[in-house]
Amino acid sequence: MSQQRGNERGDLNAGGGGGGKGLQGEGLDDQAGKRRKMNDGGVQAREGPDKGQEGDGLDAKGKRKRARINRGPPNKFIKAIHMAAKYCDRQAAMAAFRGAKAAGMKLNQDTMNSLLYILVGGDKWSDHARSACEKVLGEPKEAKSLEDGAANEPEGPKKETPEGSAIPGQDDFRTEVFEYMKDGQMLNSEMGFTAQARLAACHGDAEQAFEFLDKMLEQRIPGKLRMFTPALVCYAVLGNIEGALKVEKRIKGENLDLTELEFRLLLEACATSGSYDQFATLLASVGKERTFLEESTVEHIMRYFKSGRADEAFAKGAPHEGKEMWAVKHVDVSPDGYCDLAGGKVAPIDLEEADWGKFLDGVKQIALDREKNNAFSVYLNWLERNGPFDIIVDGANVAMHGQNFEGAFFRFNQIECLMHMLATEFPQRRALVILHVGRLHGGPAKDPKAQQLINSLRSSGQLYSTPVGSNDDWYWLYAAIKAQGNGLVVSNDECRDHSFQLLAPKYFLKWKERHLVRFGIHKDRFKGMMADFRLPAPYTPCTQQLYNGTWMIPCVGGKWLCAKPL
Repeated sequence: MSQQRGNERGDLNAGGGGGGKGLQGEGLDDQAGKRRKMNDGGVQAREGPDKGQEGDGLDAKGKRKRARINRGPPNKFIKAIHMAAKYCDRQAAMAAFRGAKAAGMKLNQDTMNSLLYILVGGDKWSDHARSACEKVLGEPKEAKSLEDGAANEPEGPKKETPEGSAIPGQDDFRTEVFEYMKDGQMLNSEMGFTAQARLAACHGDAEQAFEFLDKMLEQRIPGKLRMFTPALVCYAVLGNIEGALKVEKRIKGENLDLTELEFRLLLEACATSGSYDQFATLLASVGKERTFLEESTVEHIMRYFKSGRADEAFAKGAPHEGKEMWAVKHVDVSPDGYCDLAGGKVAPIDLEEADWGKFLDGVKQIALDREKNNAFSVYLNWLERNGPFDIIVDGANVAMHGQNFEGAFFRFNQIECLMHMLATEFPQRRALVILHVGRLHGGPAKDPKAQQLINSLRSSGQLYSTPVGSNDDWYWLYAAIKAQGNGLVVSNDECRDHSFQLLAPKYFLKWKERHLVRFGIHKDRFKGMMADFRLPAPYTPCTQQLYNGTWMIPCVGGKWLCAKPL
């Protein structure tokens, strides 16, 4: 499973934008500008003794003294730089930077990363890049004489760039910081190349931003998505689909998964200059890797369908030869997936055959890395001996259902009720309950009825207790994925915590829509405690094309965008 490569403390913040709104790439989170615990006070000691320092020397007894760094006044420059990063205050950062240099301090990489963050405009860098690219689009073309042969040359992607950066005062600051980092050999890093690419983007120069990306990859520096975004933002605003697809190729070459941000930028570029084949290929990729789309992404899809380029699909030999127009509208679908405008149903689409193995291996590797004392390896062996299982029950989630009040406790009788209903409604499927070992000893587990349930599940091989310090999620998730298309997880967990964010969205989002079963538990006046299940919808909310050529795109909020050829 390909995972997004995360960002270290002190990384640059990233952004992007469809019209400057709603786009945020990988990068520094809200801790970006906060003070950091600095190694050696955020500075590297100068050689030899100096005011506020003691050099390595001999004391009166001939013993070597340990060098110390004064943690007093000089550190005010370091603190000032990191505080300036919090507010993206360029003037304050520049003053502190110059003060540190005047004091002879050698700033370390972490502090310089904060300066780079400020230099590129903080988390608003993509807004500045968009402004710069819009100026490029608005500049009049230079007149060329017929003698130059310009009259017969086709127009290519526009390469002119505006004078200076879109960020006021950026150019002077850039020169000083980059010279300092170049002398300290700090620019040839992922952080350094990312900052340079963003600066190029803030000048509206997509090609230079792409050149920095290529230079980084040539040096075999592992890429992160934020490194690809500057060029992609520029190509999107400039409407250069060929350039945007060039960036996409590099992303895939690094085995990185595109997020909605990257798909949105690709669609933005395509909406301006893409062919129908390029557009349809993009939509197919979106359908494979994403589920519900933000409205800002859907807007670019609508813009394409309403442009003349979408009519390429109606030409002779094209997919929809003989049709004349696209009917484009936001619609609802029925509980069974039927759309009146489309004249058909959206389909249940699961992971592809090759995806199951990659998804399973990815979860396995994360669990093996995070679980202690070979706990997950023990589980894998147990699963091979006692499986397979078609239904996996998140035991703790079931037992604590409806217990969000004072005096609530772990209810084994809810697990018993749910297991009974599963056996009744799904007699051909075998269920496994995952419970933390701490739940099986003491407290509610001492109740005789609870002990009877625990012993019964153990004897039938339908209970696995995860050890102390383990994360139950990995255990039930792995077992369910191992069952592939037949696997179901019974849980009301929203799967939004940090653990699930480690999973590749292109697998997890679609899996969640097809294999997560919600449940309810209530008391019936005559039958006692009852459980009911809400199975996944009979269709998958992902971008897909129906048999009649209609495109259906699910939107956040529940609506669908329907584009039907007429």
